[in-house]
Amino acid sequence: MSSPYYKLLFEIFERAHAEKISQDGKAIADATATKDLNIIGETYAKAKTEDGFDFSTFFHQHFSLPTPAVSGFVSDTSDSVDAHIRKLWPILTREADNEEVTTSLISLPYPYVVPGGRFNEVYYWDSYFTMLGLGLHGHVDLIQSMVDNFTFLIQSFGYIPNGNREYYLGRSQPPFYSHMVCLLADAKDDQTIVNNYLDPLKKEFAFFTSEQRTKSFSNGQKLYTYYDANDTPRMEMYGDDIHEANGAKNKSIFFRHMRAACESGWDFSSRWLSNPQSLASIHTTDIVPIDLNCLLYHLAVTIAYASDNENEKLHYMSQAEHIKAMINNYLWDDTKGMYCDFDTLSQKSSSIISAAAFFPLFCKIATEKQAQSMLDQCLPQLLHEGGIASTDVYTGQQWDAPNGWAPQQWVVVKGLLNYGFIDQAHDIARRWTKLNEAVFKRTGKMMEKYNVVDTTLDAGGGEYDVQDGFGWTNGVYVVLKEML
Repeated sequence: MSSPYYKLLFEIFERAHAEKISQDGKAIADATATKDLNIIGETYAKAKTEDGFDFSTFFHQHFSLPTPAVSGFVSDTSDSVDAHIRKLWPILTREADNEEVTTSLISLPYPYVVPGGRFNEVYYWDSYFTMLGLGLHGHVDLIQSMVDNFTFLIQSFGYIPNGNREYYLGRSQPPFYSHMVCLLADAKDDQTIVNNYLDPLKKEFAFFTSEQRTKSFSNGQKLYTYYDANDTPRMEMYGDDIHEANGAKNKSIFFRHMRAACESGWDFSSRWLSNPQSLASIHTTDIVPIDLNCLLYHLAVTIAYASDNENEKLHYMSQAEHIKAMINNYLWDDTKGMYCDFDTLSQKSSSIISAAAFFPLFCKIATEKQAQSMLDQCLPQLLHEGGIASTDVYTGQQWDAPNGWAPQQWVVVKGLLNYGFIDQAHDIARRWTKLNEAVFKRTGKMMEKYNVVDTTLDAGGGEYDVQDGFGWTNGVYVVLKEML
């Protein structure tokens, strides 16, 4: 762990996980030291050898655990959902951070919006969907500051970490930065703004197309995978990873695949599993994912658009066209009539049908014929009473059926609109917003995920309880309701 916070205190945090100081491992990783880190380390080294040492007492004397982001906020279910979300934005907004070495937080220079619940820091791909709602509610200033925070992170680390925590260093999340920059340009009605972000856009592309992430096909053709520079248990879920690794043949490889799945944002899903019912079979870095490569296509096109250098413009357009051709060569399954992830171990399409299949429509890569086939063959496999399910399989993982998530709804709806399927797009938007409204009336909350199959039940699965807040659900609800 490169973080000085964890280098100095690793043994303490490792023990805190082992002794379950909190049932949520992330709360342990997010704890704030109440004294100088060196002093805590020295005190622990001496105290742990003494008779009657009580670790729990020591930990709580030297660290404070985080409180939920929306703590103290009381919702009014007589409000409309839109009015509720307008009240939530200030609750979910964090001011610029102060430099602080007693916590794992990476300080950001401008205000930002957090998802909510246990997620009390900014998250990369969440933020794009949150921005959709911020824009419609007139908070263009927050969009600007969040884009500038992500630019700061790229310039500081060469990429945007999963979130602004030191334990997220080593991986990113789905690369929506180019979409954010374009959204900002649209919100300010000034397309020249895109040119201001050319250098960080190029750094983002270089990061995601690095050698470790590259899968080569015949004749030097390439596509890209999710990855993490580390192959150790995640600090925020340390105990869980140690437990899950018991069933793995090679623990280091297992940890890398787990971390790479976290970069995908789909942590965890049958998309990454050889055996959909066994997390031990995870092999994320062997899978060429539809969503990542479509986003890299958009990123390359955006760089080409922003560049004033003709050779550079041609280079990135060539990169974009190559990725587009490879997506249609390797990620289109003609037998199924839909896009699928590609498994480089088995050298064939994944058997999992997922909402990620609509990214080629979202990024305007599919042909009209392919889009029609997606409508006919893929959509019926995923569409339920409450909207789009993550996948067509039930595993108990949170990114599988029966769960649906806000970003999936927006990607599918926008993808269908791009190809003129207006009625079908509006149908999904109605199902999803109706579900959001029903759950809000029942609970007073906007959730991170929903059960779209049985809309009377709450979503489940995953490594933690369902969180409320919730940034990207708020953003997607606002934009879909406006569309309707």
